[in-house]
Amino acid sequence: MAQAKTSTATRAYTRSGRDGARVWIIGALDMLVRGGVGAIKVERLASEINVSKGSFYWFFRNTDELLRRSLEHWREHLNNAVFEEVRASQGPVQDRLCDMVDMVLQSRLGRYDAAIRAWATTDQNVQAIVSEVDQERLAFLVELFEEAGLAPDLAAQNAHLFYRAFIAESYLRMYPGAAKKGAYLKDLLGILLTAPASQNYRE
Repeated sequence: MAQAKTSTATRAYTRSGRDGARVWIIGALDMLVRGGVGAIKVERLASEINVSKGSFYWFFRNTDELLRRSLEHWREHLNNAVFEEVRASQGPVQDRLCDMVDMVLQSRLGRYDAAIRAWATTDQNVQAIVSEVDQERLAFLVELFEEAGLAPDLAAQNAHLFYRAFIAESYLRMYPGAAKKGAYLKDLLGILLTAPASQNYRE
């Protein structure tokens, strides 16, 4: 019976299994959140996601490749996919940014940020990727704040303030539910998007 179960799991996550690699990647990211990068071991991860250890090698050469592709997944799904959806949406900038807040919080995409930033303190390559991600996110927010009518200096200042608040939500537990976190961030958006031009930032 045990042999049959292993065989079924192995077939499900061979190269023909469309979501096989993604299952390993999501499992690795979730393990990173709970225990840090040192906790990610193939045998332990296989047990957690209920697949055979051997199926790992259908998708990855080694753990380093798994970690690299996990970072790529984080970047793609918490940056590019969100950017594309917000840019493609219609309506006032504030509404679109509020939708973005809901998208990130309800999908729990942001839960990886704190763990990846902790990892970056011990790995220069990860640190470089995190820095690039931060710059991409900030550039996106500045673009939208300017679209809302803020002068460039003020748009940059307020986009930075909003981004810092959003990142803080990866660490703080003051608002345990996504709804309360979202309400706080949306209220902050309302303030930052309507700040008078006389508050323009100067170096």
